[in-house]
Amino acid sequence: MTDAQKVRYAEIVPALPVEGIFDYAVPEHLSDQVEIGKRVLVPFRGRKITGYLVKLKSEPGLDPSKLKPILEVLDQEPLFFPDQMELFRFCSEYYQSPLGQTLKTALPPGINVSSQKLIRITESGRESKTRMKEPARSLLELLDQMEELPRTKLESLLGEPVSDSLLKGLAGKQLIELTEETEPPRIKPKEELAVRIDKKPSQDQELFLSRRAPEQYRFLLALQKTGSFLLAEMKEQFKNPLALARGLEKRGMARLEKKRMERKPFTLELMPMSRPETLSPAQKAVLGKIEDAILSNDPKVFLLEGVTGSGKTEV
Repeated sequence: MTDAQKVRYAEIVPALPVEGIFDYAVPEHLSDQVEIGKRVLVPFRGRKITGYLVKLKSEPGLDPSKLKPILEVLDQEPLFFPDQMELFRFCSEYYQSPLGQTLKTALPPGINVSSQKLIRITESGRESKTRMKEPARSLLELLDQMEELPRTKLESLLGEPVSDSLLKGLAGKQLIELTEETEPPRIKPKEELAVRIDKKPSQDQELFLSRRAPEQYRFLLALQKTGSFLLAEMKEQFKNPLALARGLEKRGMARLEKKRMERKPFTLELMPMSRPETLSPAQKAVLGKIEDAILSNDPKVFLLEGVTGSGKTEV
């Protein structure tokens, strides 16, 4: 949809083991950021979770007044493309897995964002804990020792689930405080070492390098053409680009720095497999037996045996 003004609603798949696709409203300030394939932060069943944007539309499937808004767009570029959705839907149906779980499995682990409820005891809670009945008493006594706990940790220590009604009741009496904390992605940003021109060398410096350190001078000339580049990109042209960059840095001509790289898991270019023009006599013999079995409608199992590079893949 090219007209950003028409993009008012989005279909989101939660990154959870939950069936279904859910409609969300697109706030006006996010309308130019939403794209199919991006991750978004959305409210879902009392907390904030990561969802995958799989469709944009101008009209919702539900009453618009009942739709919750997208809170944040988490990616600058899509992690997958619309034409890949057919494959993801097929995998979801074939393996009887929710679409959100299928997408989560296809993407790098640890990149999603979620929130958790934090429960803190108040001064009133401390004063009232001994007068409370179970299970509120045990909950308040535990919080009195630990000060603040995530709900999941609290339930683990108590050995039983904590109901929403209990938490809301205690919060209503101002015995506890309920807050929400967003957990950052577990995966660290990908960083690569880059080098850039820091100070233009004088003619005398360039002359000195060209005579005393020709490889460093060649590296400097390459750097001057672009202003900066990733060291990994120069490994084919130079034996040790890191050492050369450090040498220029010591001379005050260049500066090393870490550059954050955006992860794009589905942008690798797939090269088509070449088809051999002719087969070897051994390959023709094997292929002939397979074709005979197919044509005679007599299914058989074939095991191709051979060393690496012997031509099994072509057959």
